[in-house]
Amino acid sequence: MDWWLDKLDDGVGETPRTKGLLRTYLRIANGDNAVEAGDRLPAMGLRLEPRGRWHMDKYVIAKLYQKGLLAFEAKPQGMFEPAFVLTPAGKEWIEK
Repeated sequence: MDWWLDKLDDGVGETPRTKGLLRTYLRIANGDNAVEAGDRLPAMGLRLEPRGRWHMDKYVIAKLYQKGLLAFEAKPQGMFEPAFVLTPAGKEWIEK
């Protein structure tokens, strides 16, 4: 059990798992292009082809929002639905 519980959470959600999930969500939301991954995540879930949505981990998104690494925008420019957007601090964090 020690392995399962090791580094489960540092209290603010900034774990390697959280960072990995955020990077993956961004790649899925922005055409799987790692180099040009955008900075927005549809709040209603990531759109999948040919249809459907992948709902992101609520804990991960909530922790990143609380920490100021993601911001919520009701009507982000160029989108028709609410989204979570990487803040400058969030961009810096995922690049480390």
